[in-house]
Amino acid sequence: MANEIPAQAATPEPQAGDGQQAAGQDAKTPLSAEELAAALKKTREEAAEYRRKLREAEGKLTEAEKAEAAAAEARAAEQGKFQELYEAEKRKAADVESRLRQMEHDQQRRDAAQAAGIAPLWQRLQGSTPEELAEDAKALAAMMQPAQSGNGQPARQATQPTPAPQGSKGLTPEERRALATRTF
Repeated sequence: MANEIPAQAATPEPQAGDGQQAAGQDAKTPLSAEELAAALKKTREEAAEYRRKLREAEGKLTEAEKAEAAAAEARAAEQGKFQELYEAEKRKAADVESRLRQMEHDQQRRDAAQAAGIAPLWQRLQGSTPEELAEDAKALAAMMQPAQSGNGQPARQATQPTPAPQGSKGLTPEERRALATRTF
């Protein structure tokens, strides 16, 4: 009887709602060593199967988590690229808008200078609105008018110098006649 274990130690306690007893044995009947070894082996196999399924589920979970993390990383990288592209396009749009505003302002300056009769001086006009530009153009045009003499009449403009003679080596008709008489 050295191989026998008392029934109290070998038999598991019946679970609540488990009205069955172990394979037709009485609760007080001791299990033999072979039966105990078989039950223990079966329990170990079930535990090993349970652990294998648990590891497999954890592996699947880990693979799913890895795939999800890789997808999230790819989305973040893609979003980063889109963000960079968005920022570059935003800078380009700001540059284009700035150049457009400058061109519109220059055109307003040209128009104001043309209206005031000082078209060549359009770059000197100061102001941010068309009204300010027109006012500055009028002031600049007034400064460009010739000063009046003391008697209230406009000052005379200087006469243009006589242009140099053209043709026949730059000689005047008198000089040509004088040269012609000497040669005969």
